Amino acid sequence: MACRGRGGGDRRPRRVRGADAWPVAKPGAPTAPITPADELTLSWAEALLVRDCMRDAGFEYWVERPADQDGLLPVGFVLDDVEWARRNGYGTRARNAAVAARKNSRNVAYVNSLPAARRTAYREALNGGAGNEVLSVKLPDGRTINNSLGGCSTSGVERLYGDRATWFRVDRLAMNITPLVMGQLVKDARYTAGVKAWSACMRERGHDYAEPPAAHMAAPGLSVGMTAERAHETEVALAVDEATCARRIDLRATMRALGQEYRPKIGAQYAADLDLYDRMRGEALERAREITRAER
Repeated sequence: MACRGRGGGDRRPRRVRGADAWPVAKPGAPTAPITPADELTLSWAEALLVRDCMRDAGFEYWVERPADQDGLLPVGFVLDDVEWARRNGYGTRARNAAVAARKNSRNVAYVNSLPAARRTAYREALNGGAGNEVLSVKLPDGRTINNSLGGCSTSGVERLYGDRATWFRVDRLAMNITPLVMGQLVKDARYTAGVKAWSACMRERGHDYAEPPAAHMAAPGLSVGMTAERAHETEVALAVDEATCARRIDLRATMRALGQEYRPKIGAQYAADLDLYDRMRGEALERAREITRAER
């Protein structure tokens, strides 16, 4: 998750209690879509649960509060938040800063300061060891993926989402349904019309890109040889133009509607698992908000 393993402040936050009493998701009303900001809340809450587990195991573990991580919100297929783009471009500067912070985090310094035997014990406490349970799931494309789960990392997942084996299965299924949905969605005339209008709008602003991901990928090459400040300004200008065009034609809403139409068709045999995935994430978000509320 996004917050795991990053250093944070010096104060010792209050301990989270009672999370392991939360139930696994049950059938109910459809949950609201989870936003990128919600994803950060989920990541932060999971990291806080890992922190508590590690401290119970006798180790220090610091978690960075994501209050100033606006630039780390994912862009996705298309960027349509003009104000976010104006602040962050595509988030390159924020991601670079986060990478640098992780390399110099208090967690890294702490682990490096431990004697060899304690370092081994720390890693086993965090990720488990040779006795980890290995979970497997068969994906819609026929592949099978495995995941070795153990230690406090697994404990954080289980206390936030519920049964870890169930969450691993539905999470991987949902993530791998998305490319199949996109494969059909991009053939739809409503999608191609929307992207064509977006591309025309971008050309009016001096950019020749067939679809939004092409602009994202081109951004780094536009700033080669520039100062860091000028590179950021160039990225911001492109991102703002993309978001302005996407907002003008409501491209994200078109894609969201098409996704809701195609996902049930493509994932029909996984409908129950996909519904469970939505419920588990929705309930995890409620838990995450409760956990992080104590840290604000």
